Amino acid sequence: MLFTLAIIPTIFLMVYIYKKDTREKESGRILFKCFWWGVVIIAPVILLENVLEAIFEASYVEGSVGYAILDGFLVAAFSEELFKYLALKFKTWKSQEFNCTFDGIIYAVFVSLGFATFENILYVLDGDLSTAVMRMFTAVPGHAYDAVFMGYFYSKAKQAEIEGNRPAMRRNKFCTLLVPILFHGIYDCLISFDEEVVGSGVTTFGFLLWIVVVIVEFVLSLKLVKKASKNDKFMVVPVTVNEM
Repeated sequence: MLFTLAIIPTIFLMVYIYKKDTREKESGRILFKCFWWGVVIIAPVILLENVLEAIFEASYVEGSVGYAILDGFLVAAFSEELFKYLALKFKTWKSQEFNCTFDGIIYAVFVSLGFATFENILYVLDGDLSTAVMRMFTAVPGHAYDAVFMGYFYSKAKQAEIEGNRPAMRRNKFCTLLVPILFHGIYDCLISFDEEVVGSGVTTFGFLLWIVVVIVEFVLSLKLVKKASKNDKFMVVPVTVNEM
């Protein structure tokens, strides 16, 4: 029962994003590789997170504002989004199948869902029914939302490379990491406050703001998926016309 609940959100989100890829469907081979490498990166992510947590715990009280910020943005967001990006780039950047503007989004979502699924199974099997239901509507979709932003800028970076626009490529690659890290960091930070350390006022305010952030990210990512799907096109080298 718990295992089924752990994978249901992944299946739903994979089917949804796959249906939005209307220009040219991606092969099961490359999507499986993206998903699998999302699972593989769990190991280095956990290692990096443990190292960073050990460093921050020596200087900050767990549950304090300072600790919540560092834990949310560096331990969780930076570690996880960095390795998702590395897996994404390693498996797709030079692929001949990466030829449409929507491709970056579907690749990023599948990498992210590979990571989120394995992480969710660990959490759910160690928890209970309430944990499974809560994460079904928060954590797993949250990873997918972050991936939408990552994939959007990733595709823009690829198009810029094809056009020979290196400044735009570097700028979009930077956003490929920065934007999901910011959303992910805010998400984790706001629910990391300990009431006994910072007080009920800060904890309550953080939770209410967290709800707002979740809703905003859901709306923005959904609109971005619909827009990217509608405007999906082949990425081609611009043709120049020689003047006579």
